[in-house]
Formats: sequence, C-alpha cells, structure tokens
Amino acid sequence: MYRLKRMMVWMRRVHYSRGFGVQSPSDYAFVRYVVNEHYPYYAYSDLQKEYQKFPKLSHKMGRLYFRLANYFQAERWTPLSDIPLLYAAYIRRGCRKTRIEPWRQQEAGGRMVCYWMMGDDLQPLEDVCRQARENSVLIVEGIRRNRTTKELWRRIVDDDHTGVTFDLHYLGIVFFDKRRIKQHYKINF
Repeated sequence: MYRLKRMMVWMRRVHYSRGFGVQSPSDYAFVRYVVNEHYPYYAYSDLQKEYQKFPKLSHKMGRLYFRLANYFQAERWTPLSDIPLLYAAYIRRGCRKTRIEPWRQQEAGGRMVCYWMMGDDLQPLEDVCRQARENSVLIVEGIRRNRTTKELWRRIVDDDHTGVTFDLHYLGIVFFDKRRIKQHYKINF
C-alpha cells in the first residue's frame, strides 16, 4: 500500500522533481542537495537497524530530518507538539550540537532555531510566525492530512511574517528570512 500511495503522489508531482522550476540558486541548492539528496549518509543504516519497527514512511521522514539538521546546524529544534522518538534520533545524529527543547512563548531566538509541528493547533503556530526571527525555520508535518491542516498551511504560506515556503506533500518548510523574495514551491519529495 505504501508503494502505491507513494507512486500516486510522485506522479501528481512529477513536474516538481529535483528542483525543476526553482529559479533561485539558493532555493535550488536546498531542494537538490538537502530535500532530494539520495546519498546514503553515515547514520542511515545504523538508525534503520536500531528502529526497525517503524514504517518506511517514518524512516523516509527521519532521513529528511537528518539532512535538515545537518544542513541547518541549528542551535535548537523546538517541537510545538510531541516529537516522535524516531525523528528525535535522526535529528540528533544529523547535528550532535542541536538541543531538542520544548517551545516556550516569548523565547529569544538563538543562532538558528527550527520549530517543528504536527497537528492542527493554530495558536502556537500564529505565535511562532509572529516572533520568529530571520534565522528561524518552521517545519509543519501533515499539511495535507485533512481540511483543517490544508487551511492552516495556506494561512501560513499567505502570512506576512513568512518568506520562502516549500510544500513537500507530507510536510511544509517555512523560512522567515524577509531579505529573500517570498516564494512558494511545490516539491516532489
């Protein structure tokens, strides 16, 4: 069933593969060498063996979080909801100096902060969008789970505080750097 669903998603998004249509060099590099990187990193096989009971999609998402942690080298990952054990393991292996700490309203931004959210609770997301600094990134998982999450994702993309956004079907990535031109990309992940 996983393969059939994955193939259907891939077919719908085939025109958005590997950075096609992304004109910005920095956004293209992000899509090509972080989001759609196929190189087997050093920890993938160890994590696959250690967490065998998790489904394929969870490991696919975990590998993406590993690459994101490696790319951002964030001081902090701040989950706005409970982060699964598997994702936390991938994030910690991707960047050993990253701390995973719960979100506190009115917290000061560090060198780099990644906010992570799964669910459809609007209040923390609106607070994060208002207080996020240009060196912050928001990752929202499950943006197509139901009508509420689709609407939530649309509101985040349209928000004046957000900059470049990436729709990866399973999750969305939001950059808050306002020096970059606001863009929204659909990516086949």
